[in-house]
Amino acid sequence: MMAELNRCETLTRFCEAAAWSVDLQTVYKNIVDSGVDILNCDGAHLHLLTADGGYFVCHASHSDTQFIDKWKGVLPTSVGRLRWMIHSRRPILMDYERPNITDQTPPEALAFGYQSAVS
Repeated sequence: MMAELNRCETLTRFCEAAAWSVDLQTVYKNIVDSGVDILNCDGAHLHLLTADGGYFVCHASHSDTQFIDKWKGVLPTSVGRLRWMIHSRRPILMDYERPNITDQTPPEALAFGYQSAVS
């Protein structure tokens, strides 16, 4: 019962963070800020899938308590296990110190000092 309550509270917090605003940057900031808080992690990035499904485009980042909305990183969905993630709708766990043979560690992640990630 407690686990379900926590999941509902977490979902509510995330939905509230994603609530519509006239300013999309505010929505993006709220989403990445809440992601860091909910997941208790060092950083979060918001990538939106292009209409053709070929690329993830980074629209916002939260790293070291700093919000970044100018960086527009683009990641092809054909890289590593991303295509599997899209079709299975399951997360990918990445260990940058012992990477999966099909994963490509983003240079930005290493520059930020990240050791792992979840997509």
